[in-house]
Amino acid sequence: MKTISFLSLTCLLLSFNFDANANGFREITFKNRGAYNASLEVTFTYLDRNARTPGMKTETLKTREIIAGKEEVIYLASYESMSDITVKVNGVLTVGTVKWDSTGKETITLDRRFDQRACFESKGTIFGPHADFCGGGAPLNRKEETTVQGETACFDKVQGKVAWSTNGDSTWNAANIQSLCQGVTLTNIDKRINCFRSQMPSQGWERAINFCSTNR
Repeated sequence: MKTISFLSLTCLLLSFNFDANANGFREITFKNRGAYNASLEVTFTYLDRNARTPGMKTETLKTREIIAGKEEVIYLASYESMSDITVKVNGVLTVGTVKWDSTGKETITLDRRFDQRACFESKGTIFGPHADFCGGGAPLNRKEETTVQGETACFDKVQGKVAWSTNGDSTWNAANIQSLCQGVTLTNIDKRINCFRSQMPSQGWERAINFCSTNR
């Protein structure tokens, strides 16, 4: 057990004793090895079923601003239809933004399927701030086209636009869209949706979803 700072889904910062791994959370550690204050932020999207209009929501989690030599941990819960994670280091009073050694850009992408722990560190001075994976480790590989991107785009193309009944109803239950779009890639979205449109009138929405998500 260790005392950590955990940013909740409601974005309230709480401090308490919390065994993250035992509770299904993954750790993103930020170590400030630079000669300036800094913080880490991670941004991703996920399917929010509890919203008044279910859909994809963008979430940003941040550490506190920490001084050189300190570190903090973000504990990341499991989210439905979660995207890959955009990681950014924010330097305080630095000359220019913090750039990543591996890309030369302000952000890098962490695969949403990363193992239980990931670690990043800020380095350099206020005149040359930069960041990297802890110990200079190589960035994690990611697929060029992830299914989560396809699922997200598919959701947006279906909700309110594709009728799920012969009465023309186009407001879907989010779980049904998830079933239709599960595993679809960006290049196959239209094929999946067109399959549903052709099957639904004769088969009904449930059978059409099962057929198209399995065979298309």
